[in-house]
Amino acid sequence: MKTDGTILEENVEQIAVTPFIDKSMRVGAIDEVTVKEGGIMDELIPISGFLLEQSSYALALNLN
Repeated sequence: MKTDGTILEENVEQIAVTPFIDKSMRVGAIDEVTVKEGGIMDELIPISGFLLEQSSYALALNLN
């Protein structure tokens, strides 16, 4: 369910998921306002072309 009350169903084709690496290891759900106002998006690294330097990372998913 989205914050506006919209319920997402299994057959909805409008959802896009963009994965990022979060080196800060923040765990949990963070709302869009917090991400934008807190500068968190600047800390996220696109997965494409990312080279592993340590044994574990947090995965952040941006859902649209």
